[in-house]
Amino acid sequence: MDDDEQNNAHAERPPDGAALFYVLSFLIPVAGIILGAIYLSKPGAALKGFGKTCLTLAVASYAMACVLAAVIIVLYVAGLALAVYFAEQHGGGAPAAHPLISSAAAFAAVVALRGGNYGGRT
Repeated sequence: MDDDEQNNAHAERPPDGAALFYVLSFLIPVAGIILGAIYLSKPGAALKGFGKTCLTLAVASYAMACVLAAVIIVLYVAGLALAVYFAEQHGGGAPAAHPLISSAAAFAAVVALRGGNYGGRT
């Protein structure tokens, strides 16, 4: 095998620390997008596959972060609404004592009554 064939064979395979780049792509999605764009533009199926995997992991990480943020917000609002409900049931004055709780509970009640339409026109 001459030098050109060795260089071509080396250029066709993903970088040596591929697993590290995959973890980096998932934990730091911006790095995964950059790595994906770089390796998708290089010739060779193996390099393009590596770039596509980095890009996929970055997008999956962003998607998971969005889903988890939405779940946290829903649980937070539901918890505030439950706190107000139980405070009112047991004679507490939580809504008057804490305006944030009353506004969050009111928002949750409006959303529930409108079937998820929280301010847009129907």
